[in-house]
Amino acid sequence: MRGSRASLACSALAFGLLLAMPSPASACVSGQPTFEEAVRGARAIALVIIVDGFDSGDPTTSETFRVERLLKGTLPEVVTLAPAWTSLCHDSVGWNAGAEESDGRTILLAIDMRYSDQTIHPMWTTDDNQRVWGSAGVPRGITTLAELEAAILADLGVPDTATLESEPPAAPALAVMLVAALVTFVVTVRRSRIRIRQ
Repeated sequence: MRGSRASLACSALAFGLLLAMPSPASACVSGQPTFEEAVRGARAIALVIIVDGFDSGDPTTSETFRVERLLKGTLPEVVTLAPAWTSLCHDSVGWNAGAEESDGRTILLAIDMRYSDQTIHPMWTTDDNQRVWGSAGVPRGITTLAELEAAILADLGVPDTATLESEPPAAPALAVMLVAALVTFVVTVRRSRIRIRQ
């Protein structure tokens, strides 16, 4: 009797530990990264066009993207990701962007972000109603991909040059001072020559 209780207790403990262990399914429901986590944690972020997205039931296939504008890091003109997982559920970037219709679609893509011991590529796009959404958080008040780009640059501490008004360049102060000093020198030399001759 005593042996069966001990064995029952060990079995119950092992079962409890098995349930408590993280699994891909539990990771899938653990939530998505926040906007800040995705922006700061990604190796690179770019506005891209999907060239060859998700076209089968296998999210481990590669997906190819053409870089339109780089916001963080360095990337070649064409990027291929394999697997192109955008979430802990192993959804592909192309599938999240609209499945078969994803080719040619413009998205913002954060590449190589470590999240819950996995490497994912969070992405943001617009839905049919032109609302911004993605596999990482979207800051409140963001309604377009352009606004999201500006928010990413602001989070990285980079000025958004697309929205800066061009101002005429100010005359360099050092150059003005040098010209003034040269004119003063020439005038002084001429005056001293005139006095010497007299």
